[in-house]
Amino acid sequence: MNLTQELTQSTIVGSPRKFEVLLALRKAVLTERYEECPKLIERAFRLKATRQEVRSILENPFRHLEGF
Repeated sequence: MNLTQELTQSTIVGSPRKFEVLLALRKAVLTERYEECPKLIERAFRLKATRQEVRSILENPFRHLEGF
């Protein structure tokens, strides 16, 4: 299962906004716009993102590409 599928399963049912913020965080990391990350992380936690969801994006934003 790739990261987007995991986020969709764990997130979209509860909060589409949280899913969007987590994807924005992933995009910020991939495009090296690190100055945006603290605000996006704060927003994600306010929207009830888990530490694991945030950590998985920060540790390996390319994870969804594995296996392709």
